[in-house]
Amino acid sequence: MFSFAANGPIVLVGGGGVVGRRLAPLLSTLEGRSLVIAGRSAQRAAATLARVHATGGEAHFAALDLSAPAGLQLRAAAVIGLVNDP
Repeated sequence: MFSFAANGPIVLVGGGGVVGRRLAPLLSTLEGRSLVIAGRSAQRAAATLARVHATGGEAHFAALDLSAPAGLQLRAAAVIGLVNDP
């Protein structure tokens, strides 16, 4: 599912919750890094993406269901898991 690459994006798994909405804008400011909000619900991630974009950051959504993770193949610099973030 994930492999690591020094120049890859930062992946925030489950970033559509309360903690993700706070953390994502900070992560999006890291120079030279893109941010991927990965989760099951594009609708939940929309608020996080809007917050990142409002602060001038860049991020995009990638559909990911951890019960069937084969759908996302990504070389990431870091993976941060916020699964079960309310």
